[in-house]
Amino acid sequence: MGAFLFEFYRHQPDACYSGCWSRWGLFSSQEASAKPSAGGLANGPAAGLAQSAVSRAAPATDELAAVLADVQRRAYFLYQSSEHSAATIADNPDQGLISTLGAAAYTVAVSADRAKASRAWQLSLKLRGIGRGDKLKFLPEDTSTGTTCQENKAAYAHGAAFAVDYENSPAGLRQNYTLFQRPAGRSGPVQVQLALHTNLQVAGHADGQALSLREAGKEVLRYAGLRAWDATGRVLASRMQLSADEKTVALVVDDARATYPLVIDPLITTPITIAEPGPKKRTTFGHRIAGAGDVNGDGYDDVLIAASDTANNSGVIYKSRAYLYYGSKNGLVTANPTVLVAPANTRAFGQNMAGAGDIDNDGYDDVLISAESISSGSRRVYFYRGSGTGLVTEDPTLLASPGSNSGDYFGNSVAGVGDIDGDSYNDVMVGAFGNNNYQGRAYLYRGTSLGINTTPVIIANPVNTGEDWFGVSVAGLAM
Repeated sequence: MGAFLFEFYRHQPDACYSGCWSRWGLFSSQEASAKPSAGGLANGPAAGLAQSAVSRAAPATDELAAVLADVQRRAYFLYQSSEHSAATIADNPDQGLISTLGAAAYTVAVSADRAKASRAWQLSLKLRGIGRGDKLKFLPEDTSTGTTCQENKAAYAHGAAFAVDYENSPAGLRQNYTLFQRPAGRSGPVQVQLALHTNLQVAGHADGQALSLREAGKEVLRYAGLRAWDATGRVLASRMQLSADEKTVALVVDDARATYPLVIDPLITTPITIAEPGPKKRTTFGHRIAGAGDVNGDGYDDVLIAASDTANNSGVIYKSRAYLYYGSKNGLVTANPTVLVAPANTRAFGQNMAGAGDIDNDGYDDVLISAESISSGSRRVYFYRGSGTGLVTEDPTLLASPGSNSGDYFGNSVAGVGDIDGDSYNDVMVGAFGNNNYQGRAYLYRGTSLGINTTPVIIANPVNTGEDWFGVSVAGLAM
């Protein structure tokens, strides 16, 4: 049975598409006799084509992969509201959100398919103005003085002072407030003040970097990812400030030394849920999580998640594993992580993990994962190297405990500590707090062009008294 691609169009005049947008479907040759009508999809047999397209497996060809990638990209294109001609709609299938965008305000709601599992909540943010403190110097225009809309982006100009941009992507809905002029005032940071209306519970994070919006105590939406930078690319200190009555949120930016124009850039997302891949789900998945650095050198940091040894109801032991999830421009990629299986004769693999930095200076970050020998009970640490195709899972370098005591808790703490000796190779630290009756010690392993030097520098307890637990935690101050 063959297959073919079929593209159909729906006419949708608006500023974003110059006349139309398209959808693709993949159909079997048995369905080829069903033709769409000139006005769109026909009734009868052809009406089922779109549904069939979703369930069909696509042939693994580069051409088809490119087409399907384009289909996914187009899913985030903006379109004009059929009810309000001045409103632009942003449908976000990955986040399960649908947003209505305007010159000075926007509303985010749960999409229809996800609303079945959740009540119909929504969040509206309306720009009150931009200024310092309570003095708002730049006020929004109800109607934009200039609007551009292309594919998944929209921009609304508000005179010569500022503009509001939107970008819809798998990462979420991003807003850019671009300030072309410095708001008047001699003191205090610049603020973008937004009136907040929602039927969700709102809570600000203590660090000022996010707002959590909850339904019945469960987070369903997050306003976070705040970044700010000036015309030179200099990153500016920024925070979110929620008013006491929870009706206003201010995006506060220290612009004292900024060169205008500057950009203030928050992001709306839904929580990402990651379940252990494969059929052997276990409750210990996620008991350890660590940042891995940029393992594949693509410019995006990656994440390690561990699942420890677990027995099912029949007593079958599922060996511990670690999973590396890769970062991307759209956030964390939750599909197809690299799987690291516990080495032979080990248990508690992934009990402790850390990004090591670039140990061999090859442009790819490396990682450390601890384990325990089943036969001797001694602890050990495995060093895995990064590469252009991801983490190298075969033949990791073994760092065995230099001490004679199997109960020294070697590897109970591991950390990348940066380039300690300035030789362009990052180094790592391993703690062994149980060494010498819990006086404790730590070991420094140096990086080289060939990988990690397995002969460590011993860092002894400087106090040298019993039960100090020296090395129970290790960390680098800079990477």
